[in-house]
Amino acid sequence: MADTFGALTLPAAVPATDDGEGITPAAACDPCLDTLAAFFSAVLIADVGDAWEERAPATDEQPIVRAVFTHDPIEVEFKEFLCPALYLWRSGEGPGFDEYAEDLRRDSATLRLWWVMPHAPDPDVHRQRAPFLNAVGKALARACNAGRHPAWVLAADSTADADAVRLATTNTQAPVTWSGAGLNGVTGGGTVNASRHATVTTTVSAGAYNTTDPILVTGLLDSGASLTESIYLTAANGGQTVEGIWRFTAITSITRPAQALAAGSISIGYAASPEATLGSLVKRAAGLSRLTVTTGAKPKKFDIENEAGERQGPFYAVEMAIAIEEIADDDLVQQVADGLLEDISAGTYGAQITVTNEQGETMSVGDLPNE
Repeated sequence: MADTFGALTLPAAVPATDDGEGITPAAACDPCLDTLAAFFSAVLIADVGDAWEERAPATDEQPIVRAVFTHDPIEVEFKEFLCPALYLWRSGEGPGFDEYAEDLRRDSATLRLWWVMPHAPDPDVHRQRAPFLNAVGKALARACNAGRHPAWVLAADSTADADAVRLATTNTQAPVTWSGAGLNGVTGGGTVNASRHATVTTTVSAGAYNTTDPILVTGLLDSGASLTESIYLTAANGGQTVEGIWRFTAITSITRPAQALAAGSISIGYAASPEATLGSLVKRAAGLSRLTVTTGAKPKKFDIENEAGERQGPFYAVEMAIAIEEIADDDLVQQVADGLLEDISAGTYGAQITVTNEQGETMSVGDLPNE
């Protein structure tokens, strides 16, 4: 584990080489903006994209989002030829950094979001495009407050993985338990993005499987509690996938009972996350504890000055203000290893005192193990 501040890992990764057009944000140094920009872009394409491409005049069937930028279009750079464009940046507003409890730090900031339409020199063209400002604004505000959208699903949430925990293993006629390194799938005993149902998958093999004794899957629930689930196979000849009913954030051990024959194989994995249908939780992906629209979407009209000093425009946009909060999470284990902190998980601390109660009995207090 490394130190994190929101979604940012510290030390920060080296940013990827810029593509020369500035279209791809440097996700390494502000992954929050990169994630939110991708989310809002997906929302607009899903909710307003078809209407824009079919009915917006003089757009040559341009998509509703041609480019995404994570900077202020006025203060940094504005590219008219890439409109319609989505801009998302940190405005410098908001409370900023504070320590809201002992050793607990956060950054409260305000983001500005603009969706900018292409310039329309013909007033009639602008008149026909103007209603899209309303649709775009409401789509963005709804998705922001919901914190998810079916059109935005992370790859880690989208598909089932039949052998994510334990790769297919040939049956034996003796029971076996796997944990730690024995959970050799791509996820193994690690944590998944969103809690999921465990699955047991069998290959076809006549009469090979035990349908009487359960396979025991032990894992952690969303609450952090450990639970063991019994999953029964129902097909003695295999060729089935059985899904459990409990959702685990991590699987810590698997006990497979003796099978009927030393033939066929069993693999343990995860079903698709419920978020595959509802959409991934954007706050979690962006490393946020708060994501709230503070100034509702409203139309904005602006001009821009080109490199020759000439005024261009007017351009029309939807503008929103969004409040976010990111929490610092220090890797204390690593800091102890680096000698930056003292390990007080074991040992004796404090002074010893004698206490006398009302009955005249005495007892010593202090120098107690820190357990």
